Amino acid sequence: MNTLAKFKWLVITLVISLAGCSNDAEENAQKSARHLKSAQVYEAQGQYRAAMLEARNVIQLNPDEERGHLVLARIYNNIGAFGLTQKLLEARKDAGTLGAEASIELGSAYLANKKFKSAIDALTVQPQENYSAEKLLERQRLMGEAYLYLKDQSGFTAVKAALENNAAPEAKVVQLYLSAAEALAENKPDEAQAHLSALLEANSTHFDALTLAGDIALYYNQLEDAERAYTKAMASLPTTDVMLADKAFVLRRLIDTLTQLGRSAEAFTYQKLLADANPGSYEAQQKFEEALALYTQGELDAASAILKELREEYPQDKNSATLLGLVAQQQGENELAAQLFDEFVDTETATPTVIQAAALAKLNSKRSDEAMAMLKAAVEQQPNNAGVLATYGLALAELKKDTNEAMIVLERSLALNPDQPRLRIALAKIQLQKGNTAQAIAQLEKANTEAPEDFLVQQVYYRTLAADGRKDELKEVIERYAAENPDNAKAHFFLGWFDLGQERFGPARKHFERAIAKGDATVLGLSYAGLAQAYAASGQLVEATQAWEDTIKSNPAVLKAYGQWLITLHRRGQIDLAQARLAELDINEKYWQPDYAMARLAFEQRDHTRALALAEQALAKNAQNQQVKNLAAEASQLQAFAKYQAGDVQGAKAALLRSAQWMPENVTYIANLIKLELDAGNSDAAQQILNQYSGSEQDSVAKHYLQGKIFEQKGNAQQALGAYQTAWGIKPNDLTADAMFALLVKSSDGGASFLAQWQQALPKSSKPVLYNAMQKQSAGDISSAEELYNRALELTPNIPAALNNLAWIYHERGDKRALPTARKAFELAPNSAAIMDTYAWMLVESGEVQEGHAILEQAVALAPDNAEIQEHLNVAKSKL
Repeated sequence: MNTLAKFKWLVITLVISLAGCSNDAEENAQKSARHLKSAQVYEAQGQYRAAMLEARNVIQLNPDEERGHLVLARIYNNIGAFGLTQKLLEARKDAGTLGAEASIELGSAYLANKKFKSAIDALTVQPQENYSAEKLLERQRLMGEAYLYLKDQSGFTAVKAALENNAAPEAKVVQLYLSAAEALAENKPDEAQAHLSALLEANSTHFDALTLAGDIALYYNQLEDAERAYTKAMASLPTTDVMLADKAFVLRRLIDTLTQLGRSAEAFTYQKLLADANPGSYEAQQKFEEALALYTQGELDAASAILKELREEYPQDKNSATLLGLVAQQQGENELAAQLFDEFVDTETATPTVIQAAALAKLNSKRSDEAMAMLKAAVEQQPNNAGVLATYGLALAELKKDTNEAMIVLERSLALNPDQPRLRIALAKIQLQKGNTAQAIAQLEKANTEAPEDFLVQQVYYRTLAADGRKDELKEVIERYAAENPDNAKAHFFLGWFDLGQERFGPARKHFERAIAKGDATVLGLSYAGLAQAYAASGQLVEATQAWEDTIKSNPAVLKAYGQWLITLHRRGQIDLAQARLAELDINEKYWQPDYAMARLAFEQRDHTRALALAEQALAKNAQNQQVKNLAAEASQLQAFAKYQAGDVQGAKAALLRSAQWMPENVTYIANLIKLELDAGNSDAAQQILNQYSGSEQDSVAKHYLQGKIFEQKGNAQQALGAYQTAWGIKPNDLTADAMFALLVKSSDGGASFLAQWQQALPKSSKPVLYNAMQKQSAGDISSAEELYNRALELTPNIPAALNNLAWIYHERGDKRALPTARKAFELAPNSAAIMDTYAWMLVESGEVQEGHAILEQAVALAPDNAEIQEHLNVAKSKL
């Protein structure tokens, strides 16, 4: 082909190529327009998920089209994804292409994230004339808030002046709102309330004004007014398929308000609604990556919080479910972990890490049979996987199912991967269980040879030698290690530990001090702790206290150190100084352990209010910690009991609701909350609470039992009996049986057939025997009754009712055991009118009339309508 021909060919190709590009651009523009229209329609209808998909399509097809960015940014802001709004619009701001409307969305996001200067910068990117009248007012409101937070009075005054010069009615609304916000910032709630009242007259559905009005009412403890304001605020919000950030905010306010009002059922409903709808679903991938990074860094609480949010929105996502299972297992939330692994783990394809975690979760949840079955299947499917074999062997050893098989499996794992010296710890434990101490020590010695610097291996090896009384051998091993590593902090620590065990406290202190001087983080905290123990054992409590404080400062996360430190203060009579001394340690605010330790101390001192306040401080730093939640929930429950005894039923409900919120799966708190509602005659509220309680499979018995109690209060005896029978069928227990028997007593056989069933199901229970004895006594079969009462007392000594009734049998036949037996019943139950009557009447008849009369007077006060007790009192009076 000649040059001219080549050139012509090139021109033709270029023209075709350009024409293709032109057609593609046209087609993309048309597609973009269609997607934009759909996005805007979906947004207007509250279908945010679909709107976000369409907006992303617009951005992909036409990155320069700002309207697609606007739809997405508006939705992100509405659902509280302010960080995503920033990522979306900051590039446009940096490129100088951020439009007026988009600047408002970016400014809103910055303001929500407390980046007030950035908000002002974003809002001043475009000149005023580029905003519509409506958007200009929104811009001024946002700028006014930003200036207010920055305490920039000149900027705030300029915004207010501009609003005053604007004659539009909407400008007056914004002005009033900013004036209310300013008054609140200056701690003038009355003035703020006046501005808000004027604003709401002009615009009765202004969300921010309604929520501020609610907050002010809450401040003044005007709970009914607060509830009305928050309810109106929630009603003003549009309906969307993703929970709005504003809705989540007002729901939290409503929960707090209803809780304080004692309307526990309604508060519980809102609590569940809030938990079921998390506004963070749109950023699932980003959140998952963040959670994965946190998990890798060991930040389990933070990772768990993110993953649990993802699970709410994407319950079928395998990655987030599996990672949450791993996190939950490491945190000790074994039921949750086991549930997730059951649903998402395939033993044939899962990694060893996941299989191990799944097995451990099941084992820790006391589902050992399931764990062993799963591990056995995994071993069969992955026979050359050292990790799976190790887990199976460790499980066999721990459960003592078959120690011989456990040893075989662990040895197979070591053969596949010899670099597992810690497995020899498990082999040593098995040998110790078999009584083969020499073989156990041989395993540990080998592990120590294979990993001479493994601190865990060293500790187990040395402790085993000590426990076996091999003092000389232990001394030789430690001194040899110290000679080989003269500058090693661990060597000095172990020398100190050995001396401490031999009660050579002076040398022990010197070794611990040398270890501390090395500054090795591996043993620093332990060395301080050893030093503290040496001082305490020598009676040097002041020094011991200081050493424990050094332990805490070296590692504030070691919870046990706080407990030992408090013991030394208690021994010195200075426990009241604990809080002040703890403050002097200046521990980083991120640590929850100090708050928990002081909460535990307050709890033990029965100061439940302080315990609760401190536990809440700990939870603010570590919201997922189970033991802190347990303490907070228990303190709140005890507070509820105290309030209930004092007649504050509403306060008791509020306190129990908080316990249930911290421990939603704990049936005890739910049961007590339901009991309070039933005691107050609120069976519908009780039913509502029970309906929303999911609980674990193990708690299903309690759930059916509580359902029976609700049916009973409603007068539905047959339905109540059915609920109790269901609970009994799942797992028999005395509580359910008691409730069933009380209903069956009215049946044709007086519940006798159930008593036989009860006794057969629970042969160690004294209750069915006691009830059987009572029935025999009522029927006049005194001989059988006496025999059964004695049998009940063999099963459970010191049953007041059995002793009381047996005493009466003795009394009627003149048996000298009557009075001592009645006295014992009275001592066990001094506030039971029936038991007081029995004992007192016997006293009267035996000539001790004055004492009997005094007790009978108390019995009548307890049971004023009991004719028999009254008659006994009258007789006693006549004998005085």
